[in-house]
Amino acid sequence: MNNLNPILQFLVVTSLKTTCILVLTVVGLWLLRHSSASLRHWLLNISLMAILSLPLFTWLMPAWSLPILPQSELTNVPTVSPTKPLDIIRKNKRDSVEAIIPSHTSPADAKKASVITKAEIPKVSTLIPQTPIQKTPSSASFDLQVWLFVLWCAGVYLSLTRALWQIFAVKRISQRSMTADSEWIALLDNERKFLNLKRPVRLQFSEHVQIPMTWGLWKPIILLPVEACGWDMERRRVVLLHELAHIVRWDYLSQWGTVVCCALNWFNPLVWKAARQAEVEREKSCDDLVLSAGIRGTDYARHLLDIAYTTVSQKAFLVMGLAMARRSGLELRIRGILNAGQRRNTHTRLRVLVLITLLVLLIPLSGMHLERAAAQTDSITLSVAMPDPNNMDALLKDFEAQHPGVHVVALDAERIPDAADGLAAHLAGMEAAANAADVLFIEGYNMSLTPFDTRAGYVLDLSPLINGDAQFQTDDFYPQLWSSFQWDNGIWGIPFAADPVILTYNKKAFDKANIAYPTGDWTMTDWANAATELTQKDADGNVIASGFANSGRIFRESIWRTFFDSDAVDANVFPNAPQFDRDDIKNAMETYHALESQGAISSDTNSAAMFVDAARRRPQDNYGWSLLPGNHMVMLPYGLAISAGTEHPDLAYDLVKYLSAQPDLMGGIPARKSLNPPEGIASFVAADFRPLIQQGFDNSLNYANLRFTDYLNAAWGFASGQNVTTQDAMQAAENQLVKDIQTADEQHGHLTLAVSEPVIPVLAEGKIALNFDVVSMEQPIADKQQWNQVIQDFISSDPQVSLINLRETGEPASEAAAQSDCFYYSVNVVPTAYSLLLPLDPLLNADSTFDRGDFLGNVLAASQYDNKTYTLPVNIEPFVLRYSAARFAAANIPEPSNTWQVEDFVNALAALKPDSQGQAPFVDNGSAGTYLLALIAAYGGLPLDYRTNPPTIQFTDSASVVAIQQVLDLAKSGNIRYMALGNVDGGSAVPPNDTTAIYPALLNGLGRKQGPGSTPDKAVLFPSGQTFNGIAYNLGGLYISAQAQNPEACYRWITTLSGHPELFQSMPARTSQLTSSAFQAATNPDVMALYNQVATLINDPNTVAFPVEDRNVINVSNFLLEHWLYEAFDDYVLNNGDLNTVLNNAQTYAQAYQTCAAALPAFDIGSVKDNDTNAVIPYVDCAEHADGRLKPILDPLVGR
Repeated sequence: MNNLNPILQFLVVTSLKTTCILVLTVVGLWLLRHSSASLRHWLLNISLMAILSLPLFTWLMPAWSLPILPQSELTNVPTVSPTKPLDIIRKNKRDSVEAIIPSHTSPADAKKASVITKAEIPKVSTLIPQTPIQKTPSSASFDLQVWLFVLWCAGVYLSLTRALWQIFAVKRISQRSMTADSEWIALLDNERKFLNLKRPVRLQFSEHVQIPMTWGLWKPIILLPVEACGWDMERRRVVLLHELAHIVRWDYLSQWGTVVCCALNWFNPLVWKAARQAEVEREKSCDDLVLSAGIRGTDYARHLLDIAYTTVSQKAFLVMGLAMARRSGLELRIRGILNAGQRRNTHTRLRVLVLITLLVLLIPLSGMHLERAAAQTDSITLSVAMPDPNNMDALLKDFEAQHPGVHVVALDAERIPDAADGLAAHLAGMEAAANAADVLFIEGYNMSLTPFDTRAGYVLDLSPLINGDAQFQTDDFYPQLWSSFQWDNGIWGIPFAADPVILTYNKKAFDKANIAYPTGDWTMTDWANAATELTQKDADGNVIASGFANSGRIFRESIWRTFFDSDAVDANVFPNAPQFDRDDIKNAMETYHALESQGAISSDTNSAAMFVDAARRRPQDNYGWSLLPGNHMVMLPYGLAISAGTEHPDLAYDLVKYLSAQPDLMGGIPARKSLNPPEGIASFVAADFRPLIQQGFDNSLNYANLRFTDYLNAAWGFASGQNVTTQDAMQAAENQLVKDIQTADEQHGHLTLAVSEPVIPVLAEGKIALNFDVVSMEQPIADKQQWNQVIQDFISSDPQVSLINLRETGEPASEAAAQSDCFYYSVNVVPTAYSLLLPLDPLLNADSTFDRGDFLGNVLAASQYDNKTYTLPVNIEPFVLRYSAARFAAANIPEPSNTWQVEDFVNALAALKPDSQGQAPFVDNGSAGTYLLALIAAYGGLPLDYRTNPPTIQFTDSASVVAIQQVLDLAKSGNIRYMALGNVDGGSAVPPNDTTAIYPALLNGLGRKQGPGSTPDKAVLFPSGQTFNGIAYNLGGLYISAQAQNPEACYRWITTLSGHPELFQSMPARTSQLTSSAFQAATNPDVMALYNQVATLINDPNTVAFPVEDRNVINVSNFLLEHWLYEAFDDYVLNNGDLNTVLNNAQTYAQAYQTCAAALPAFDIGSVKDNDTNAVIPYVDCAEHADGRLKPILDPLVGR
């Protein structure tokens, strides 16, 4: 074993040489791309054989040296003393999250600390004194060498064993096969003569073979399926010619060499890629031989397709058997067969030339060996913040290879709050970003880089760097995108991609209104008239479908900008100042607000006739697309900026240039012309959009054209939510904008920025680190200092854990379970993700402090699946009603209490309606129908009883029908704003406005947007009933991943967390915590009273809990059952349908589906891999079997 290190070095060097040969082979294939497949197969074969010959050539040839990185760069790490207390340095990235370093460590020392990525963070580690790593081999490194050698041997063994097993299997099949009859033998002999084949060939048939194949070297055998006996004479000849071609070309011998080469280099993906390409060229070469025998290309292609698609997939003998018609690569073969201009001759001279060339290159390459270069003491670490840093490794390694001594760390890009929502929060977020990374991700969607940031000095003006760079070609960028981050005579970012924003419209809505489809020639007046005419109202004047929908802030601002004559800035002032006091801007904003007040604009994109969105395909086929008014399209860019706190601006600039030239950095249309194919920028969007995108690109607007429109959006929100004029709201917004610009200008020259490199702690043997995710769309970590303190207290007392890697994210449960050891999720994921989770029962049963009776109501039962507990519940986020106290006061009625009855609710709506300006006083707030179920329960009906699993369907139960009618009649009478709910692709999302008195919302601080100085909306429970009480809530819980390496440590950690309800800023799930004096003292009395009433409801056996919709946790069956129920509601309210009839129809669909789905295995997202829809297809089949109308809607959603 003492010679093991040289063996590993030999393998590494051989792998490098192998890569060099394959790179040369790729170049050769490109040069021979117009030559015959036979010649390309020859090149690949001799390349693979050259790789097999490397050990021999290396032994024969004299050695020469290639320097590599010094050993010191790989081993030097700082020492850490334990004698001082520990501080927590918070970096909200998985690479450096919650890094623990001694408080006495200087910034200079921190700069020298080794920086690694998340994947390199050891699972077992702690912070104790460490002896500096020496350059002499240690026992640990020797053990690693042993394991690496064993791993390589195991790979070789498994690869060769697989090939030998296949040979044995094929041999057994051939021994049991049937001999061909005389007619087949005569045809075989005839084709052998045609190909001048002297070796004997056996022809046999087997029922175990599905695809014609050949095996054997000296005495080859052709195996055909028994179905071949029924083939016509032409197909027989085609198949025999193809299989004999393999024998003539000695393909079985070359296949053996390829298998051995792959076995020895099983860890090298390039070798497998070359082997796969050799297989493709081999089959194409045989196809060429068949065609040379006079077979027509169209006939041969037809036979090949028939054989490939009328046989069952056969995977068992794909390595050592030469199969004729595998489905993989079939498309390329068919193209080659039908290409009349394809060269098919063998080029003997070229073969000799290729062989000589490879030998000339192979001789010096074989003598190469690695020699470690002299140690370098200096290294530089750069950091780049990106939305998905885990996918950056390959790109960054290439950059590091081009810049020796530079290491790049990818960090999570934190979302920066909008400036218009509060400049202080925005600048604080920008400062944190500028101190965290050298290179910053910027984008148009979130307006993450603003003139405030550039005027204050958070990012560098790239103009000097670009002007001094003769190699940087700005002409390579599309002008429409290049200027995206340019204003005030500065270049603040370099774009690398962009998404086009266009107008989407519902063709059926336009056809019904007999209005011509929109075009880019529309003016604002055309758009406004169409929105008015397309708005649909019921007999009482209530809007049931708007003409236009708000689809999001940036899309709203995009269409506003197309209404303006120019940008909302004064270009004559430097730096540019805002300019809202213009007639074109005033007219646009007043028109928009007027349409919204009339109900012609809503936020329900499902029912609206038009809305603005990025160019994306809709599930239905009745949508069309147009340019925005003025023949504009808005390009929302993705780009990169450089922090003003970087110590390495030149290297950061090099990194920005490099990343901007990478085609796979993110989606969207590349900003560089060189990254686009000849067919143009439109090739990066779906075919439906390509003509439109190509047409509108030259006249497109970009992010720079949207400057300051976020303050117009703030004015819009203020005017919509308060009783003020649009002009007053715009003036107030402009005044605030001017103040904010002055604030930013005052910071210029006074910022203290310094990008701090992520520091990874040194961890001791026997200690572990836990990866812990906090998953919530609302990012519940409001007080990170509190979390840091809890973490520090835990690791200081725990005997095993010395590091908690904390990460905030909004990822699905499947990713949380894969990326972390344990995690918090703000909704209950047990029903859909139980297979990814560790059952907690053994840990709970061994915990003498755990009290099952301490949890409210059935909260703990909701955490179980199949009688196993998968989560430790920690908090409840109840679904409540919010109301305007001012509206109740104006109607001269008392404010609601947490004990109000459903009759009180109805009376309040009746009193509030006269002062609602013709609109309903109650508006849903995106609950997707949950509010209706809660109100129906208060009336005594349970059309879906969620107390059972699966839910009990009671659509036509008499109590349900009566309760449904009472609630829906409130909508028909105009007391409740009702929008269609039966859309499979989502329910209504109508936000509350200044006429809204009551609306449902989760108790999480996210309600209606309030203007400055206004009174916040108050919260109250849903009204209660005599028979049932309906309630909905999110159940936040702590989970342990099924793949956690240290579940006991995870349990200790989540148990500690569960004892700190203040961390989650919502209602505790335990009675003891809810009643504790400390929690009550820290909670607002009104909120505390609400919590207590929610606890009473949850503990009441007559309370029925309804699920709250969450995009990351969707129960397929519940979603479909609610679809049919809500579709019946739509028919009754919107189409005046007979309630009993539509409910009967809905129950028929729902029961048929539930009967079918009962035979299916329980669905969980653990069975879904890489967005594969196969797991949900059985449920879709059941839904379409129950209701055939769903087929054209559901099939596209699952890719069929």
